[in-house]
Formats: sequence, structure tokens, C-alpha cells
Amino acid sequence: MIKIMQQHQTSLEPLLQTAASAKVRTKKDTMPRYIQLDEWIFEVKNIRALRVNQYGQPYDAIASVCINGDNANIDGLMTLNDDDFTQDDYATFMKFFQRLGMSEVHFDGFTEQAQQQLKNVAN
Repeated sequence: MIKIMQQHQTSLEPLLQTAASAKVRTKKDTMPRYIQLDEWIFEVKNIRALRVNQYGQPYDAIASVCINGDNANIDGLMTLNDDDFTQDDYATFMKFFQRLGMSEVHFDGFTEQAQQQLKNVAN
């Protein structure tokens, strides 16, 4: 189960319930966060997520995610034309974090727009 943390007053109770009911994944269900080549280890620490149908095409939303251990920090979210961060978007992020084996997700440093988008997802 992924624990969702937020430092703002936005109510995420429905999202917490969704995360609590999510299937717990085993280690073999997760994708690796590092690759070792020779004497070097390449570790995934920062992720740029794009909302687009095909890579290389113009995207209409972007999010920045920092990984620290088993914690993911979403520290930036912007959408084109002030589009909402939808329930489907949220579900996709949760699937991704489960695949990475994250235990907590922090929605830190969001702009007022992003906080409002999270409220809209929770409703």
C-alpha cells in the first residue's frame, strides 16, 4: 500500500481510500530503480512525467517527481490551458509508483492551481 502525504490543507480522503484498497505488489512486480554496468550504478532519482499519447509529440501536462528511497515527491505539476489533474491521471501515477515499489507519495510544493486540481480529483 502506498501512503499519501500532503503538507497542505487539501482533503485527499477519497484518494487515500483508493490507495488503501490498491493491490499490494510483491518485489517481483516492481521495476528496478537502478542498473549496474561494469563498476557504475545508474539510479533513477528524478522523473519527468508527460501527459501525451506518443513520445515526441506535444504534451498537455508535465510533472516533476523526485525519488528518495521508497518515497516519491511530486514537486511540480503544470497543465496546458489550466486543465485538471483527473482521476485517471491520479490512477496512472499510483500505478507507476506501485511499479517502482514506493511506500509514500508526497504532494509537496504545489502551486494553488495544482492544489485545486487535487481537490477536483478528490471530489
